Amino acid sequence: NGHDNVSIGASTGPTEGRANIIFGSQTAESMTGDNNIVMGEFASRKCAMSGDHNIVFGACAGCMMTTAHCNIVIGRGAGKSAIFTGNDNIIFGSQTAAALTGGQCNIFMGYASGGTVSTGSRNIAIGMEVDPPAAGSNDTLAIGCNTSRWITGNSSFKVGISSNITSPRAELHVEGTVHASRFFQNPTALDTSESFPADGGAAVNGGVYGPYTINTGVTLTIGDGSTFTVV
Repeated sequence: NGHDNVSIGASTGPTEGRANIIFGSQTAESMTGDNNIVMGEFASRKCAMSGDHNIVFGACAGCMMTTAHCNIVIGRGAGKSAIFTGNDNIIFGSQTAAALTGGQCNIFMGYASGGTVSTGSRNIAIGMEVDPPAAGSNDTLAIGCNTSRWITGNSSFKVGISSNITSPRAELHVEGTVHASRFFQNPTALDTSESFPADGGAAVNGGVYGPYTINTGVTLTIGDGSTFTVV
């Protein structure tokens, strides 16, 4: 059915559409979209796949894809367990992004990564069973294994290093000791009132704050419980 399609295997689609390539048993059997490549037993099978320009490889991969466009889904059971309508996602790994519905522009790599995300967009999760913070999270980064993290990033584009950090408090938040052969910091003029710690969070002791040239009329407020040393 359709035209300009290549279809190889028992009970494969498409029913309509053009320029599709389909390999496998019962693969994309109700497809109506165009310019898709689908390979693997039962891949893109359960729903009528009307989206275009998708690449789906793996048994049962993308089997609930409907209107989704421009996705790359590779791995057994990847993107399989929900009505999948999101666009421009990159999904690599067995059972990866199993709950994804309308989320867009996500990158999930690793066994069962991104498994809790449904509507969230623009997330990056790398590693076995690594998930963004919530089903609807946007613009987050998580690299690690299961619930442990080497690197995290939040929607304010702040980065944390350590498994103990779930929400970074600064542009670079490191929990624990940092070993550097050299550390340089440029002096900064404090020309507006400032608080320490800058994010207003829990008390912070140690580390480097400044050096600052405090201009006339500027107030530097030290948070309760924090230690601030003038040298």
